Amino acid sequence: MRHNFLLGVFFIFSFFKITVSHTAETNSENFWTKAERGDAAAQYEMARNCPTILVETFAHVPDYKCIVPWLEKSAAQGNPDAQLRLSQLYAEGNGVKQDHGKAQELGKSALTKYYIRANQGDAYSMRQLSMLSPNPVEKVKWLEKAAQAGDVRSMMYIAKLYAEGDGVEKNFSLVDSWVQKIAEKKDRVREFQLDIFGMYSSHLEDENNRINAYIWASKLPNHFLDSVLSRLTPEEIEKAKQHVRASTFPVRLSEQK
Repeated sequence: MRHNFLLGVFFIFSFFKITVSHTAETNSENFWTKAERGDAAAQYEMARNCPTILVETFAHVPDYKCIVPWLEKSAAQGNPDAQLRLSQLYAEGNGVKQDHGKAQELGKSALTKYYIRANQGDAYSMRQLSMLSPNPVEKVKWLEKAAQAGDVRSMMYIAKLYAEGDGVEKNFSLVDSWVQKIAEKKDRVREFQLDIFGMYSSHLEDENNRINAYIWASKLPNHFLDSVLSRLTPEEIEKAKQHVRASTFPVRLSEQK
């Protein structure tokens, strides 16, 4: 299965732009300094933060003269994110001469590293494998592993899958469970508040979802709360306010004993 998965890398470049994300942590030392010293993660960040160029059509396009050298330096040191991004450029012929063979070689190398790191317990690599897998079962398997390993973004992704029934059976009890785990991550929950509100507000046919939508809307600007108030009964609004005051979440009828 692994061999077939690696062979399929050439056909899944459409996922790359959303899966390649930060691997270096910001600290007091400038990325430039670390990159110049040979830090592969910092070199990748330099590529990610290259400026865009304004062209004659007034569109902003990537500055490949900045991006490619940093990616090549990082990829040469085995950084899988850089290898993955560079493989996309070779596949599309952006900033480099199109070379499908090199694209596949770099993609395979990146995926192999993600596999190794994922099997060593690295949650980020598990999430990358999930995002890149063309197999729905594999996608869910790796995403759940990443979420269970504590990756907050994977928790959000898996909650959305269960909310939409995408590759799994729709299950809002599991949505609630993952959302509560996200809520426990006090240092990260803010960045997902809008996503969580959107997930519940898209399924207001259920009382618990209406109450949850109210709870999460209360953490956002007022117009979000205004957008769902008309869908709640006075009793539901009062229940939601009680949960907001107590910092708790409603229990679904199916879970009550």
